[in-house]
This record gives sequence, structure tokens and C-alpha cells, in this order.
Amino acid sequence: INAEYMGNVSANETKFFTDGGIEYIFKSTIMDVDNDVNITYLIESSLVSSNENTVLNGGNNQITTGTLYTLHTISKQINQLTPLTRSSYYLYNFDVSTNGSQDATTMQLEGYVQYNRYRKIEWSDSSYIVEWNNKMTSNATYNRTLDGKTIYIQNDTAHEEFEISNPSGASCFDRQLSASQGAITMDKGTYTCTWPKGIYFCGSELCGTYSSPQILESSNPINWKYSNPQNPNSPQDDKHLDTVVGRWRKGNF
Repeated sequence: INAEYMGNVSANETKFFTDGGIEYIFKSTIMDVDNDVNITYLIESSLVSSNENTVLNGGNNQITTGTLYTLHTISKQINQLTPLTRSSYYLYNFDVSTNGSQDATTMQLEGYVQYNRYRKIEWSDSSYIVEWNNKMTSNATYNRTLDGKTIYIQNDTAHEEFEISNPSGASCFDRQLSASQGAITMDKGTYTCTWPKGIYFCGSELCGTYSSPQILESSNPINWKYSNPQNPNSPQDDKHLDTVVGRWRKGNF
């Protein structure tokens, strides 16, 4: 993680920067020695984030923007078959600004917030892709006398959009909400999405388990051994094996 203070860009402007990242890779193999079946899992994940904060006019005005991006892949390979890979992409952006001012008799506060979230999940064996976007914006203005007895302006608005796209790229879900002064002013949407067996949408995330036709079923007794590439002599993790074997037998990934 890196942090940088740029200092005074001008007489009325100061900037601060922060950025960071992390990456990890995990690989393990489970072997059915009786049936000569090996299952190898490869998990890779990376995350990069950054933000910038600008302070203006001695702190009365601030603008903050940031981005977070992460890629997460899980690959499962049985013997020498083509691996089945599930890739998840995350992209988050935010933009926040505040403004404060006053004169001899009144004060005013203004705020603005924008938040965007983009997600995509795809499976390698079927070219199935799901994408969804969630966008929210809101702003408010408040103006009153310094003694607090008279309010001149008290406004607030907000808008949200949520869209899901199917593999063809067409929108199959589109929901929009707007509000003003604390009351809903618009609420509309359409839903025509269809899903492969095993997965479904719940809230703002994709849930369930996607089943691949290449995952093998086994009716023979299974004698499992756990292999850790970093430590081949590590003891068997029975709890981990029970979980993985159960999912493998059901054909789930």
C-alpha cells in the first residue's frame, strides 16, 4: 500500500493519493488412487485500489474519488480434461464532493455522492456470461441563517439503477428508483432473465452452484489422499476432503 501527500498544488488546493494491491495463488490436488482420478484446483486472485482526495479553499470544499478492481478465478481440472474455470470481475468507483460556505448572516452546505458497481462472472466451458451494474447518485443542499431560525433551502434527491445483462449482452433486468425530499418519485423496472440450472440471482449477487457436464460421477468406493504442493507430507485434512468430495460427487463446482 502506498500513500502520497502531494502538498499544495496551488494556494487553495492540496492533494492526497493512496494506492495499493494484493495478489495470491493457491493450488491443491486430490487423488482417487483406486480409480486413477486426480482433481486439481487452482485459485488466483488480485486486487488493485486507488483514491484521490482534493482539499480546496482551506477545507471548505473536498473532492474524493476512488476505484477498486479485483479479478478472482477458480479452475478445476480432472485428470487431463480441459479445466473448468469460473472468472469473477469486480469494478467499484465512487465520487464524493462536499462544499461549505457562509457569509455574515447565512451558511450553506452541499454534498454529492456517486457510487458505481460493475460485476461480471463467466464460465469457460459454456461461454456463459452474466454482467450486472448498480449505480447510485445523491445530492443535498442546505441553507439557513447562522442563528438557525430561518431555513432558506433544504433539498435532496437520489437516483439508483440496477441492470443485469444475459450472455447475448441484452438487458434482461432493468430497475430504476428516484427519490426527492425523502419520498419515492419513480419506481419502474422489467425482468426477463433466464438462468442455467443451479444458479439464480438473490439480492444484488449471483447465488447457487453452476454444474458442468464434464464433471464426473463416480459410483465406485473412493480412497482419497490430500496433496499439498507446498508440503507433500502434510497430514490429511479430513474436514476439507469431506467438503470437496461431497461437491465432486454431486457434480457441483
